[in-house]
Amino acid sequence: MASEKMNQHFEMLGASLSKLYETGTYSDLIITCGNDTYQVHKAIVCPRSSFFTAACSGKFKEGQEGKINLPDDDPDAVREMIHYLYHLDLAGHEFTPADGNFLE
Repeated sequence: MASEKMNQHFEMLGASLSKLYETGTYSDLIITCGNDTYQVHKAIVCPRSSFFTAACSGKFKEGQEGKINLPDDDPDAVREMIHYLYHLDLAGHEFTPADGNFLE
């Protein structure tokens, strides 16, 4: 019974994160890559990525302006990465530790 209740709470949390991902509501960071723009939340992306933590630490222009441009990165990879940060899955793609840590 308790685990069922816990699963319901996790599902509700997941649905809330998905809604934030889809709408960009309350976003405080804009990531651009190619023609794609993502309105994301520092509270979600920074704890899961040392790159975003460093970029948003306040020492860098990106953190102060709330904008990060990734012109040299693959737009598909960035899209998958941001999806992963919010959903903890890779949209149906297989990913193993041997593939490397793309969040570092």
